[in-house]
Amino acid sequence: MKMLQCIQLFPRESISITFDGHGDPIVAVTNSSIVKEDDSKLIKREGKITAYFVERKHGFLVETPTGQTWFFHDAHIHNEKLLSELHNNILGQEITFEGKDFVLPGKTYPSVKTILELNNPTEDMEDEVSLSENNNQYEIPVSRRGNHSVFSLYKIRTCPFDGVDARVLQSRKFSDKDISGVKFRLDQLYKSRGYIPAELCKYHLSLAALNFALGKDDCSVARELQLHYSLLAEAGILDLSTSPEVVRFYAIEALRESALCFSTGDNSRMQLHQAKALYLLVLSYYTHPIFKRAHLEEYAKDFPALVQGLKDDSALLLMINDLPFYKAKIPPRAFNLLFDEILKLALRA
Repeated sequence: MKMLQCIQLFPRESISITFDGHGDPIVAVTNSSIVKEDDSKLIKREGKITAYFVERKHGFLVETPTGQTWFFHDAHIHNEKLLSELHNNILGQEITFEGKDFVLPGKTYPSVKTILELNNPTEDMEDEVSLSENNNQYEIPVSRRGNHSVFSLYKIRTCPFDGVDARVLQSRKFSDKDISGVKFRLDQLYKSRGYIPAELCKYHLSLAALNFALGKDDCSVARELQLHYSLLAEAGILDLSTSPEVVRFYAIEALRESALCFSTGDNSRMQLHQAKALYLLVLSYYTHPIFKRAHLEEYAKDFPALVQGLKDDSALLLMINDLPFYKAKIPPRAFNLLFDEILKLALRA
């Protein structure tokens, strides 16, 4: 009945009705003037891709300068190079797209109509450390990429170095003094403005990039990246407009970076940080997530109860369906903790 009412809104000559292999009707608008009138309302916009999920073939981008988050799917992309980069987990591309700032019922974000152009096509990274004076981006050598994700390497390469002295930024001659300076500013920010994850995360990215630029060990870099991603996930939970899948993306990156430190003997501390990231991952499945800041030990302690709280929630089935994805993406120890708690929940049911 609803479909018939919608069809009646169009002139008879402007629509065509065909049938698929199952006998179900396929309705299409054939009058180009009607389609053109609708498309004329589209606005050309610019943004940066911030998250992409290969298995699901969709992701999110942030429009500049508004900060609005948009949803996109592979079908919206008409640039083969961009599609190839996304399928290889390369993120951060600046793009031009079209879309109406309208959120469909039941959705969180507006959907793009078409991604038109790739504004900053990435170049193959050379096997040497260099800094382009035009874009202030480090080129990361193959020998130093280690086990960091492609996204983490991109974050390092494009780091704006928040908290670093402006004179040092001009010369790009970093030293251990710059690391101490960022830590001091991080401490001052916390004391003056309090615990604001969205602000604090920027300084941990600076520390990761500085450690990398100065040739520090991978654990020093991973430790700061882990904190950076964990704070981003926490900020996403606190910001109700952030998609749960974006929160999960950052939580996964935090878990992956934390695993890089276990071979150094810093296990106990990193296990606690890993527990927090896993806590944030599960919390993102809640319809109305409530995050309470606590000591690191508390997240590991409260994790079983957090999973138990999803027992009567339809989101539990979604999380169970995502388990194969997590098995491939997060460290085995973290996955086993998650799987064991879900298994206990299933046995109690």
